[in-house]
Amino acid sequence: MPSVFELCCSQVQIARDLLSLLPKRKCITMRVELCERIEIGGVTPSIKFIEEVSDLWKQNLIEGYVTVHVLIRCRGGDFYYSEEEIQTMKQQMQSIKEQFGDFIQGVVIGCLDPQTNTIHEQHLRELCQVASQFKNITFHRAFDLIPQELMPSQLKLLSKYNINRVLTSGCPTNAMDGKSMIKQLVQMAYPYSISIIAAGTIRDSNVQEILNDTQVTEVHSSCILHSFFEQQQQDNG
Repeated sequence: MPSVFELCCSQVQIARDLLSLLPKRKCITMRVELCERIEIGGVTPSIKFIEEVSDLWKQNLIEGYVTVHVLIRCRGGDFYYSEEEIQTMKQQMQSIKEQFGDFIQGVVIGCLDPQTNTIHEQHLRELCQVASQFKNITFHRAFDLIPQELMPSQLKLLSKYNINRVLTSGCPTNAMDGKSMIKQLVQMAYPYSISIIAAGTIRDSNVQEILNDTQVTEVHSSCILHSFFEQQQQDNG
């Protein structure tokens, strides 16, 4: 059983649907990653969208039961950013922090060096200057494009900047294909106190297998896994 289920929330309707999970969550912690334009991999959500979700959940007394993170990505496409784009993302984080305070507890960021496909340290340093205002920082699936033989050193680099989590499918496709690598990453990340979040086409049909085979305690999905939560409710009485 995961200790954390993270839902990618790109529409207000998904936020409404999430309310139905609360009675079933039992000992599973709920976390939401807010984003928009999921069809291009997700971008930073608008202030209006965050306001709508915040208002909805406050009306339904959900605040405090669900941790909310926000994706910070200024565009779709690759993860090779210009200095101007880095500044844009820093401004997005600052605006979100100023307008929503502790309602947003974490941010999800990522950046790569186009020459090596490894983490762009200078850009990561700049992003973390603002991201450090939030309680949690996740490095997103840009990590999956890093050459596997360099992943151990890249985890060490992330720990230098107090990154709490890495979102990964263990490969560029999906979590089922990357199960073996996800399991290795769990072991690699342990000395740095970084949590590995399994992601990538996780559904009711495969979530239990992924949990069993990778030893992750956190999973991320763009779908609400109704059958999985119903099973957890039965198992826990």
